Amino acid sequence: MKNTAFILLLVFSFIFGACKDDSNSASDSTKEALMSANGWKMDRFATLDGTTVTSNKLPPTTALILTLDFAFLQIDASKGLGIVRATDKISKQVVNSGTWAFAENQTKIDINVVGFKGLFPLVELSKTKMVLRNSVLISGVATDVNMEFSPNL
Repeated sequence: MKNTAFILLLVFSFIFGACKDDSNSASDSTKEALMSANGWKMDRFATLDGTTVTSNKLPPTTALILTLDFAFLQIDASKGLGIVRATDKISKQVVNSGTWAFAENQTKIDINVVGFKGLFPLVELSKTKMVLRNSVLISGVATDVNMEFSPNL
């Protein structure tokens, strides 16, 4: 009887000990993994109070970003840089590419793509949303805005 109880205890300890808790998986929770898990589509420019900025109030080169999807490929550890590709939302053709890297303790993203270059504060990053801060001209006035992206699934 003692032997049976010991075997059952051993079996249950293997069953419950072998279960993996994916909620704390490092690959799912790191910022790099979140950035490169899927492509990102630019949804909108929004003022800091949440008001959407229409494209007709933006300079044409800034408004062009709204027509692109972005893929942030994983960082090459030896170089400290990842590749970013910008594709046209309609044709799906790659129209530009460059590099990206985290900066300042992963609180900013350094993006180096022609027409989309800068050191952008990272306001929010999750599986469902990325928000970068930038200063853009709105009707000719420099204004801080949030650039809001969602996954391009």
